[in-house]
Amino acid sequence: MFKTARSRLQTWITAGAGTIAALFVAGLMGAFGALPAHAPPQLPPDTPIDAGRWRVRPVHAYVSHAKVYGVPLKPGQKALVLEADMTNRTAQSDKAYFDVFKPDGIDLPGGQPMIALTRDATLTPELHPGMTERMAYVWPLAGDAAVPPTLAFGITAEIQAARQSLRHARLVQSLASRHRHLAGRRCAGDRDAGERIMRIRVLGNLVILAATVALSYGMQVSKPHYADLTAPIPVDGAMHDTVRARSFDVRLDKIVFARKLKTNQFGQEKLLTTGGLWAVVTTNLAATGSSTAIADGTWQGPTGLRYHQTERLGYRQDMPPHGVDPGLEKRGLFVFEVPSDQIRGARLLIASRRFGPLDAQARISLDAVQTGADGQPADIVPEFDLDAQQGGT
Repeated sequence: MFKTARSRLQTWITAGAGTIAALFVAGLMGAFGALPAHAPPQLPPDTPIDAGRWRVRPVHAYVSHAKVYGVPLKPGQKALVLEADMTNRTAQSDKAYFDVFKPDGIDLPGGQPMIALTRDATLTPELHPGMTERMAYVWPLAGDAAVPPTLAFGITAEIQAARQSLRHARLVQSLASRHRHLAGRRCAGDRDAGERIMRIRVLGNLVILAATVALSYGMQVSKPHYADLTAPIPVDGAMHDTVRARSFDVRLDKIVFARKLKTNQFGQEKLLTTGGLWAVVTTNLAATGSSTAIADGTWQGPTGLRYHQTERLGYRQDMPPHGVDPGLEKRGLFVFEVPSDQIRGARLLIASRRFGPLDAQARISLDAVQTGADGQPADIVPEFDLDAQQGGT
């Protein structure tokens, strides 16, 4: 009876201590939560700022009463414009920049801004890793909207959360249950031996718990991400070889590198520049079993950076998506903007669609591209006409 009472007392003391500890932690967290939030740092203009996936440098802001960078304004409207240099700090092309800037002290009836590339007024293009581009954020405002004489903008930095949190689990029997279990088994003559056994078992449980926590943490940090588990299945090949994927065949015949790209858009001739080099890839495509479409092309640099096909050319019949049929080869172009240091050792990734879980992906090595000692292509043309008939070399 006395042993049972002592076990119950120990259980009450343990539960009481746990409750007190929980209340203390909760109160401490509440106290921290009640503290006033820190004011955001005040940064001078024209200063590079690392904001999550972007490095931004605000250049200048102004109010425009006319169409700016292709963004039309309704009669009686004006526009607040912020121009900023932006660099993609991630490993692949991205356009998640809509919420980076927000003007302070101005009522925005439209919410998100229109965003244009200042080079050629392309709206909301993807920005490529390591390539700095000047972007114009345009917020349409009512003509009588008040704009402060000194403009200030808030910058939102996206913080990537951990993929999965480590959860606690009850792995061993409670200490009070262990007390009762041992009290029922031991006799009066071997009380000391029973206590030693209890201490050994408690110590063993603690060792098992520590090992389990360490193993769980190791599994958590080394667990492949879902995107990796469902990634496309690569089919490797080389230039001038036919690579046979699940639903299509592709042969890479030619790559032209240029500093400027000449093209015709809606009957108007344009000369497009880039922060790197234009890479115009000519392929021959065909379907294997049934008619299909080939919509995705990605330039993968030697360090793993991925550059999606450019979005600055608009719709063209010789650009993705390419509709192909069995037994009928079709010429198809893929056009990229890439830095000169991402050419030697690069690969071309071609797939039916960008997000194709467990589908086949042609992965073509570009080792046949001739490069100089600095890694740049041996042949770079100053200007390439995309609409001219391309010869094979």
